[in-house]
Amino acid sequence: MNAIILAAGLGSRFKDITQSTHKSLLDIHGTPNLERTLTFLRQANIDNIVIVTGYLHEQFVPVEQVAALQADFNALKTSVEADKKAALITAALSQGKLAPALKDWAQSLSVEALSAYLEKAPAMVALSGEPQAKGDPEQKVAALSAAEQAAARALGMTEAEFMAEHKEQK
Repeated sequence: MNAIILAAGLGSRFKDITQSTHKSLLDIHGTPNLERTLTFLRQANIDNIVIVTGYLHEQFVPVEQVAALQADFNALKTSVEADKKAALITAALSQGKLAPALKDWAQSLSVEALSAYLEKAPAMVALSGEPQAKGDPEQKVAALSAAEQAAARALGMTEAEFMAEHKEQK
């Protein structure tokens, strides 16, 4: 058997109490009114029960608006994550933490997974685009090349004088 419980009333006669609790949930001798009604219906072998309520419906947002808000949020979240992922990949490529061949793979990861990978990835100078050997301008030249030795002789300088002059011109 079927039953419908109409519990859509405002409870205006119990206004002080029903502002925070629906009248069907008010206790009567320690048991909510709705529970008493459901117990009675079950004892009468009624197994399909529908409860109709409209309690404080104006305080609730229509499902369509919630769905639209969720769609907007998800679109914004996807856009922000894509921007963040692009920034992480660009930085990783320039720092040598990601090989260009792995760019598509990195795009397929979530922001969290990519961040975790890049935290542990060592920076490889060969991938960073910077010269691998950086000369120290203060470093002394140990020996002159054959061309430099010939230039020193042609100028009438010793190798030490030529090295000192060469260092000043750097």
